[in-house]
Amino acid sequence: MNEMKIRISLYFEIKDSEMFGGEGSIGYAEQNMDLTVAEEKPRIFEESAYNYVEKSIANMAKNLGVSQGCIRIISKEEYEKNTVI
Repeated sequence: MNEMKIRISLYFEIKDSEMFGGEGSIGYAEQNMDLTVAEEKPRIFEESAYNYVEKSIANMAKNLGVSQGCIRIISKEEYEKNTVI
């Protein structure tokens, strides 16, 4: 069997984090996971893609010191529009 290479990318809008300027600020983050799968029927997510996203939001909130309500999943296009220098 051939190996499959998979990249999972999530894009976030984060409000009120000290990392991006504190209360009233908006920042953006990208999270990528690269996988190499050699199984015939790969099992990428332990439960579901939805649960993977929920856990990613919870971890991002914890790491940035904000509530989960301050984090919104956004599209790659919205991320790129707001992060172009």
